[in-house]
Amino acid sequence: MTISSIYDPIGFVAPVLMEGKILHELCRERADWDDPVPENIKARWERWRQELPSLEELSIPRCYRPSNFGRIAKAQLHHFSDASTQGYGQCSYLRLMNDEGGIHCSFVIGKARVPPLKPVTVPRLELTTAVVSVKTSAQLQRELDYEGVEELFWTNSKVVIGYISNKTRRFHIFVSNRVQHIQEQSSPDQWHYVDIKSNPADNASRSLNPQGLQKSSWITGPAFLWNDSACWPILSSSRAEEIFALSEDDPEVKAKAALVTNAEKSFASLASRLEYFSDYHRAKKAVALCLLYIQKLKEKSRNPSVPRNYHRR
Repeated sequence: MTISSIYDPIGFVAPVLMEGKILHELCRERADWDDPVPENIKARWERWRQELPSLEELSIPRCYRPSNFGRIAKAQLHHFSDASTQGYGQCSYLRLMNDEGGIHCSFVIGKARVPPLKPVTVPRLELTTAVVSVKTSAQLQRELDYEGVEELFWTNSKVVIGYISNKTRRFHIFVSNRVQHIQEQSSPDQWHYVDIKSNPADNASRSLNPQGLQKSSWITGPAFLWNDSACWPILSSSRAEEIFALSEDDPEVKAKAALVTNAEKSFASLASRLEYFSDYHRAKKAVALCLLYIQKLKEKSRNPSVPRNYHRR
């Protein structure tokens, strides 16, 4: 049996599958195809396989709205995200309220992923997971047939909320690109801090066995969602501004001395310049534009009669 043989597109058992993705550790150790599997990983794999049949006892109600719930007065989508050195995950819940104040929460979708082989800091993983949340939000907006749905995003990373709420600091490329994507798809006012004990996405980032999944809040959602919003752990705006303020020593914040134009900054080599790009496609496009610009300048120098704006497109 392999992980890919388990069909779970919605993510009902995503935390359980995370444990089965331990073969990722073999890739990190650069194990060869024919190398024997270390005994500790082999034991974990066998235990995981033996526990899988107990998932048959898991029962999940698929109706978002109970039959006797009445008219829906308010609908909300709550997106939770979390990351650790073991992985990162996201889960979303639909919270409905009827005319009489009754509340019902339903699991909508969940995701659990292993971290990249290249080491990445936990704050960067937390930010990456926040991007997964806003992408999931866009997907659910297209698929769910509910009007006027309010959306809230939750994370237990104060650093991520500080990044998203920032209006003055400049970040390095990795953080800057992801913060921009989050701000384009959501508003900073929609993001809230939640304690890690109340964050169901923590189950996805650290994995669960089938028994732990049934006892967790992964399917039902955190307890506070079943209560009135006045009991939610939302900080006041003044208190939040103080807690989520970015530190001057944050490694992702560009130093003031670094806020000079590219023309004023020297680079040791072409490789150091390319490190400023977030992916290969962007770097290739920038190099192509530079070569094109140089070519046009050479043509202009050979033919002074060429109009000044000839090199522009």
